[in-house]
Amino acid sequence: MHGESDGDALFFSRDLKVDGDMSVVVALRNAMDGVGEDLLRDVFSLPEPFRHLFNRAGGIANRCLDRIIDPFLKKTTRLAEHLAAMQAEIDILQQKASLKEAASVSDSPVFATADHLKNTPDVATTPKQAIELLAPAGTPAALRAAVDAGADAVYLGFRDETNARNYPGLNFSRDDLKAGLEYAHERGRRVHVAINTYAAAGHMDSWYKAIDTAAELGADALIMADMGLLSYASQHYPDLSRHLSVQAGASTPAAIQFYYEMFGINRMVLPRMFTLDEIAVLKEKAPIEIETFIFGSLSPMSEGRCALSAYATGRSPNLCGVCSPAEHVRYKNQDGVLVSQLGDFMINRFNEGESAGYPTLCKGRYIPEGGEASYLFEKPECLNAAEYIASLRAAGVTSFKIEGRQRSRFYTTEVVSCFRALLDAEASGKSVESMPDVLNRLRKLAEGGEETRGAYRKGWR
Repeated sequence: MHGESDGDALFFSRDLKVDGDMSVVVALRNAMDGVGEDLLRDVFSLPEPFRHLFNRAGGIANRCLDRIIDPFLKKTTRLAEHLAAMQAEIDILQQKASLKEAASVSDSPVFATADHLKNTPDVATTPKQAIELLAPAGTPAALRAAVDAGADAVYLGFRDETNARNYPGLNFSRDDLKAGLEYAHERGRRVHVAINTYAAAGHMDSWYKAIDTAAELGADALIMADMGLLSYASQHYPDLSRHLSVQAGASTPAAIQFYYEMFGINRMVLPRMFTLDEIAVLKEKAPIEIETFIFGSLSPMSEGRCALSAYATGRSPNLCGVCSPAEHVRYKNQDGVLVSQLGDFMINRFNEGESAGYPTLCKGRYIPEGGEASYLFEKPECLNAAEYIASLRAAGVTSFKIEGRQRSRFYTTEVVSCFRALLDAEASGKSVESMPDVLNRLRKLAEGGEETRGAYRKGWR
């Protein structure tokens, strides 16, 4: 028997030549047909110990596919989308440049006159890319006030423990959010929903419902810290922007990269602990937008991870969404001195005419052994980074955030209108120092009547 097979079945090849009795070939073929299946099983089956190892190897391969290959492919897809968007922007800029060049060739003389040079816009006065002004909205009225005062976006929360400002009389119901979204979207503004506390173990329903409701009603972004909630939102609503809350405490490029790769976050809300140079370094290494606080209350703790409120009242910011809850606050007059208390703890004493702040433990005055009463943790001051608008823009900040969802509608209107004026002036090439009246208005709104530059001017480091 000799010749070449077509690779299918040896005995059916037309090119095969047989020397001898054809019946031998037929018999051999029939035998192979009968035993082929058993033969293949014997050849390709593994002994029991090796079969166990083979199954384990298959399981490991599947896990590698789920945990490494799939995230890599998703990251590659997002990178391709970013590159496509960048290319689209480049194409638009090139088209504008071509049109501008064509107009200058057709409308202008070959040699520019002095008048022509005089009218050429200076680089410093060329409009810059707009930075988002993000305002607090503790109530529906505050939302409308912020939008009317010039905020580009507002952030808010639901009336439960899913957000970190869970105070009586604040926040939004489902119907409130629906109406607020309509009001903002009709005016081209955005709404970010804060679901930035940590879900209680075994009781996730409230947090899942908050995400579902915000997505269903058309919120523009979710602000979250809990990794389980980030995972839920990324899987169920992949097209809804996810902002990493300051409550997550991500403070290194590696941490931000982790959240970006695992949950596809679009923006990082930076903790209030970085200098301007540190923000610039983070932005260089972070593939996402950066949001920083520019005005409002400060805390000496690591962004909500404070045990003082829980110690004094049994309720904490990260689990219950409230620091120093109002039902534990007491004021009383002792011989002409106003005393503030939180639970069983005296927080401060105010003489007549002295500004009395809200009694939070970290901003109380205490008497150490052998010492005098002083603010041991932090004075009740207000962050005011208005003078750093240009520097923060240069560092790559995308959004300026105003703190104060628990403050009044008047406060919201004043702060937003002031920063709207400052941002517009700075974008057109003016310095914020050229607007002293606006800066003075901001100073009058400072908590406790005092302001600070916070970590932006970290002279104590």
